[in-house]
Amino acid sequence: MINLALGIIGDVMNNQRLLKIKDAMLPVIVPGECAVAVLYWYLTLSNVYHIYPDGNRYIPMWIDIQMHGIPALFAFVEMFYFSKTFQVKRAADFCVISLFALFYMGWSSFCAHMDGEWPYPILQNLTCPWERLQMMLTSYLVYVALHFVISETHIRSRAARKLEHVIESTKESL
Repeated sequence: MINLALGIIGDVMNNQRLLKIKDAMLPVIVPGECAVAVLYWYLTLSNVYHIYPDGNRYIPMWIDIQMHGIPALFAFVEMFYFSKTFQVKRAADFCVISLFALFYMGWSSFCAHMDGEWPYPILQNLTCPWERLQMMLTSYLVYVALHFVISETHIRSRAARKLEHVIESTKESL
């Protein structure tokens, strides 16, 4: 939502600085949103007890889709169709993703330490600390893998659009 707001405000006010900040955040946000969607729906559809310990869905499906599906779709569309200055910087993006993942793992652990409850039911249901660590590391690896797939797709689609533009301009000059 923050990224969407930055984009709207940047476009309305024609503020290039806000648009650059938004575009700098996209390589981290898009795979993050996609990882949330992939992991959430995988866990929900494979075994509803991973997300809802008693098996009852408290959240209506339409709200669930709004929270765990549409943000990934909007971020993906934003990255591929509306971001003119977006650049993939793999090393820097990887560092930011890793720092964010460490922060998030630390935050989850801190919440569990302070409250005695993990912020997500699946982490609460896992009895062994190694299982929780494995779940967190698997989530991190999904995040990193999605980053590389999405960034490579973006690089190739951008190159294809540039090639199309060159071909069109060459045809016009002939």
